Amino acid sequence: DLSTLGLRAAQYAASLCQSFLGSLTLLHVIQNTPKEMPARRLLEKAVRQELALLVPSDPNLSAHADVRFGDPAEEILQLAELSNTSMIVMAARHGSMVADHAPWATLSRVIHKARCGVLVIRGHLA
Repeated sequence: DLSTLGLRAAQYAASLCQSFLGSLTLLHVIQNTPKEMPARRLLEKAVRQELALLVPSDPNLSAHADVRFGDPAEEILQLAELSNTSMIVMAARHGSMVADHAPWATLSRVIHKARCGVLVIRGHLA
């Protein structure tokens, strides 16, 4: 999430990676994919730049940004599986107290299907 909610989760994940000498992948999934490749590439480039702004510029932090197109839960789970992820950090929106139980919610699908831990961070405004 590229909102301030996503900022808090990204900063928390970056802090964990720094503390435990891990690597961080920031992922943003775009559901509505532009049909034209130039528009798609421009959107992907802009999102990568925004993701880079979410974490501190620290030479000791191994971080990179990834942008995917499709269903958010499916893409998150696929990347976690392919990269042998030990923890997924996600942000919870304000008022989403049952999002971990709603079967259609991205958060619920990730929590229930992930093969690693899922840490849910509430936003400052929550």
